[in-house]
Amino acid sequence: MPVLLGTRSTLLSNSLAVASGLLLVSALSGCGMLDDRSERYVSAKEGKPLELPSDSEKANFSQVMPIRDVAVADASKFYPSSIPNPPDMTSEILDENYAIEELDGRVWLLVNDVPGRIWPAANAYMTERALGVDYDSPQLGLLQSELLNFSKRARQLAELPSNPGADESKVVLQVRMAPGVRRKTTEIQVGKLTVDGQPQELVPWSGVANPTPEALELQKRLLADMGDFLKAREENKSFSRAASAWSVILWSSSCQATSRLQRSA
Repeated sequence: MPVLLGTRSTLLSNSLAVASGLLLVSALSGCGMLDDRSERYVSAKEGKPLELPSDSEKANFSQVMPIRDVAVADASKFYPSSIPNPPDMTSEILDENYAIEELDGRVWLLVNDVPGRIWPAANAYMTERALGVDYDSPQLGLLQSELLNFSKRARQLAELPSNPGADESKVVLQVRMAPGVRRKTTEIQVGKLTVDGQPQELVPWSGVANPTPEALELQKRLLADMGDFLKAREENKSFSRAASAWSVILWSSSCQATSRLQRSA
């Protein structure tokens, strides 16, 4: 059929518009038609290892790019199917605030508080028991007493002989504090060290490996004594807070009574 002059450009432009529209629709619909393969690499199964022919020399074959062995990924870690349970808040609660624990020849006092709060209380314990603090290191959580040989009370606490001889060995006591395995707890250890004369610095903590039964029992008694001291100190603080609150109440009541008397006069 003959085409009239001047209509060719119109037909061509209409055809281009229709083709462009089809291409745009195809492109937009293609995004939805593509398969989402983002999770396939997570849940993909490991392929079979390459097997060489039985008559081949294995020594002639080697890996061009060795690949180290890795653990198979757990897809549930990337795409959990359910919301995890909340943490158990009661796991941080101890049955006792001060408990002596023992494991593999080691004994320690487990305190239900952070080391930063136990540090000043341990210093007070050393002073009150006449042990003194000769050297200390808050960074290491280590306290070192003065020589125990020259204090009767310190000798009794460390179970030194009541009648010392001229050649008696010099002894110091160390207290070590460290964060416990449980959150917001402190583990306290003690150790009695024999030194050569007056120490000029803090002796590094080495612990006591495989202590004798006598040394282990001494550590337990010292830790029990420290636990009693810390517990009494905590109870005294609580009592002081309660007494202070009661004093404020009495003071407020007396002020109100005085004010009423003044108004009535």
